[in-house]
Amino acid sequence: MLFFSYAKEGEICPDGFPGPRDCCPTFGWEKPKTITEYARELRHTIPGWVFESHQMKPGIWGLKGTELKKNLLEILEFIRTFQEDRSGKGFEKLENRTFFISTTCTCHGVLNLFYVTR
Repeated sequence: MLFFSYAKEGEICPDGFPGPRDCCPTFGWEKPKTITEYARELRHTIPGWVFESHQMKPGIWGLKGTELKKNLLEILEFIRTFQEDRSGKGFEKLENRTFFISTTCTCHGVLNLFYVTR
C-alpha cells in the first residue's frame, strides 16, 4: 500500500477545501500534475484502476456511481481471466498477474497492489 500527498508534514487541508488542480492556495505550492494524473500514468506499466474522488459539497467527497460501476466490472473481468485458466497449464505463463487499485483526488491518494494467485 502506498500513500501519496502533496501536503508536507504538519500541513492539514482546511475543511471544505475544493482542492484546486494546479496549486494549493492554503500552503502556496504548485502541483505540476494531480495525484489522479500520476496514478493514471502508472497504467502504462501495470494494469490498474483509479477511483477518483470528487467533491460533492464542501467537506464531502465521493465516487461517481457510473465510474465506480465501470471500474468494478473491469476489475472483475480482469480477475476472471485468471480464474478461467486455473487448470495450471497456462496459469504460470501469465506473467502479468499484478495490478493496482487506487483512490485519489487532486492532492492525495492511496494505491494498493494486488497479485492474483491460484
